[in-house]
Amino acid sequence: MISKKNFILICLIAIFSFSLCFAQNLETNYPEIGGYQPEGVSTPLPEYVKYIFNFSIWIVGLVALGFLLVGGFKYLTSAGNPTAQSDSKNQIFSALFGMIILISSYLILKTVNPELTVFTVNPLEKASTELGPGVWLCTIDIKDFEDQMEDYKNITEEQEEIIKKSCKRVFTKSSFTKNFAEDLKHVYIVGEYGVVLHKGSSFTEKCEIAISSKEIDSYYSATPFFLNSSAFGKGVTVYEGRDFEGDNSGIVGEGMNPINLKPAKSIKIDKDKEWVAVAFGVKEFLGKEDYCEVFNKSDSNLTEDRVSKFCSKNLLWRQTCIGELHVFMGTTF
Repeated sequence: MISKKNFILICLIAIFSFSLCFAQNLETNYPEIGGYQPEGVSTPLPEYVKYIFNFSIWIVGLVALGFLLVGGFKYLTSAGNPTAQSDSKNQIFSALFGMIILISSYLILKTVNPELTVFTVNPLEKASTELGPGVWLCTIDIKDFEDQMEDYKNITEEQEEIIKKSCKRVFTKSSFTKNFAEDLKHVYIVGEYGVVLHKGSSFTEKCEIAISSKEIDSYYSATPFFLNSSAFGKGVTVYEGRDFEGDNSGIVGEGMNPINLKPAKSIKIDKDKEWVAVAFGVKEFLGKEDYCEVFNKSDSNLTEDRVSKFCSKNLLWRQTCIGELHVFMGTTF
């Protein structure tokens, strides 16, 4: 007799094993890779199941072997105890039966589709951090670059070599090598992305926003962001006092908003990581209208941030202010 516990275990093994045989027509999208979700690329579920099944072969086999050894040991040491010997026999039988089911599922898979028993998966063709939509910085002008990246799986090896040699794809807040930064000529925006380009490698000096492809000067660092038209929340509010107190400039929606708020000691984003706010300085202070700071979540004390120097005429004195606020529905990488 098979005990109730062993019967349930055998049923679970059988359900798992045979479900693998009928998974051929299911598909799922590839996971996000380096901040980019490949578009229009999918793979059959068995490609993922191969790894699980391969792992299961070893784990279940070892577990069954362990039960078999333990059951055999109990049987040999339970002489004179009919109840213990009966339990040992059940354990040995269950372990053997489980191993038979496991081997049978492998044979069935091999019969239905021999490829399902080959435990290797081809890498994503060019669906990597190397090619595809996103923010691209290049040292040369590349004709039809956006079209090439939108159809990146069909570009020639020659085109791919030129792109790899002359361009960088920006996935995170990044600084660039000096030679590359000094030679920058173009920013290409492919898909729903944007980027804040900074003159300094510390992300604090003069900067520029790009939400479409264009020619650029040399920049040494960048803060890329996603654009999301379905973002939640009302927008961004700037306050004269800390902790979101005092007079405020009102809720700022998407777009460029001149506010000239002095002081500006806190900034509230209605839904963190749903909005990107790029704050610029005030023009009359040493040209610092080109200096900016990027926010993706609320900050209750701007006096400790870069904004605290936007209206400063020397290194020792701090005066927070915001001359313009560029607001986008989306999130930084």
